[in-house]
Amino acid sequence: QSIQPLIDQDYMKVKAALYDLGEVGMNLMDDSQTLNDMQREYFAGKVDYSAVERARNELNKTKNKLFLKLIKYIWATNEFEPTINYQTADPHKLYKTMDDLENYKDSIDDMHADLLNAMSQPTVVGA
Repeated sequence: QSIQPLIDQDYMKVKAALYDLGEVGMNLMDDSQTLNDMQREYFAGKVDYSAVERARNELNKTKNKLFLKLIKYIWATNEFEPTINYQTADPHKLYKTMDDLENYKDSIDDMHADLLNAMSQPTVVGA
């Protein structure tokens, strides 16, 4: 059983999300330039205000797409990064049997017990 196909699949999701981010970034630059051009033409008296408003609306739509693509990228990296960690941590156990929250609870319980032991009365030897 190999984890390689899973790693490749997750990597391709990250790569696709990055490509989408790059594409939206280019669209954002284009829409920003269009808004700048429309504002200049409006002040020069060449277009009416509705052209500026249309350009602003397009820019806002592209910004919304950018946020969605960014969330998609973060989601893809969150799936990709643990795959590598699980494989390198223990190659014989690709998936942990214990939940991370259970490990966290055990650590808190151990810390609580250590604190209680530290606060208890010291034992006197030979008394």
